[in-house]
Amino acid sequence: DHMKLIEIFNLLPIVVLREKNKLLVTLSVVTYPPRILGKSSKIITVHSGKPAVMKCASEGHPVPSITWILANKTHISAFSTENEAVSLHSNGTLLIKKVSVYDRGIYTCRADNPIGSDNMAIRLQVIAPPPIILEDKKQFILETMGRSLKFPCTVKGDPHPTVHWVFPDGTEVFLFPNGTLLIKNIVPSDSGKYECIATSSTGSERRVVLLQVEHRDTIPQIAATSQRWTQLNFGNRLLLNCSAIGEPRPRIIWRLPSKANGTLLIRETNIHDRGNYMCKAQNYIGDSRVVVFVTIVGHSPRITKRPPRNIHTVAGLAIRLHSYYLLPVSLLKGKKQCFSLWAHAINMILNALKTIEIVCPKVLS
Repeated sequence: DHMKLIEIFNLLPIVVLREKNKLLVTLSVVTYPPRILGKSSKIITVHSGKPAVMKCASEGHPVPSITWILANKTHISAFSTENEAVSLHSNGTLLIKKVSVYDRGIYTCRADNPIGSDNMAIRLQVIAPPPIILEDKKQFILETMGRSLKFPCTVKGDPHPTVHWVFPDGTEVFLFPNGTLLIKNIVPSDSGKYECIATSSTGSERRVVLLQVEHRDTIPQIAATSQRWTQLNFGNRLLLNCSAIGEPRPRIIWRLPSKANGTLLIRETNIHDRGNYMCKAQNYIGDSRVVVFVTIVGHSPRITKRPPRNIHTVAGLAIRLHSYYLLPVSLLKGKKQCFSLWAHAINMILNALKTIEIVCPKVLS
């Protein structure tokens, strides 16, 4: 038993005094707080995509445990779940297997034991190249008008850059991630410099496309018109649209059902405005045309106010009749002549006159 006790004590800082028939043991238990070795203000610079190694050697009694606080405030220790991107070695070294610009920041190593703790901060800087545009940085394109063009702008970078195009007039257009610009039906006015700009927190890159659109005379084409069949009520406003493209710019001509050239705006339609309306776009190369059919819906006259059954008057006097009712005329004399005028008045009412005046001729006794 004495030998076992001595073996245990040999593991500790002890003083053993041997006396006759006695064994006197003095036990000294020494503890001290953690201390991180080589602690100083540290800055580590790593290229994007490379590993980053941050050491944190410490001493203390009892042996301190190591915890790392990452730049994103995540805590990593020996008890943390496994992390594919970051690992902690038994000697306190932190390994980031493949750094990116998102990993830059302050990393704190903390050594703890029951007596106390110690800290050390390391600033990680990540060097990343600016965005890269895979296409030619400068390109000249000569095309004839009327075609559609795609200008690609494929970019790479970490972090992924944003892409936008600047037009010749200074307009900026932001696109989908692939960066391709599409221009449809190009015309000479589309000529100029188109600039693709890729930007990220690491810098920017540019690509310039110089576009020259050759002028070419083209036959007109009707681009848009009103619907091909239009129906409206009698008296309504009729408005027909017609637009065309072509070089030189075509002239728009409307041909009405009366076969005469005219405007496409009719403020108050009547039954005579129904029929085929032809829009014709014309330049010296040729023409293009489209027909719009218009129907006018009318209504037959109707009595809106019932008049007195009989009106008596004297031959030679004037009678004023309004278009909102029809009435028979009974004359003391000259019935045949006044009914003839009355029949004519009815015909005028049916032709949408508002007010008419009938004067009965004097009848001889």
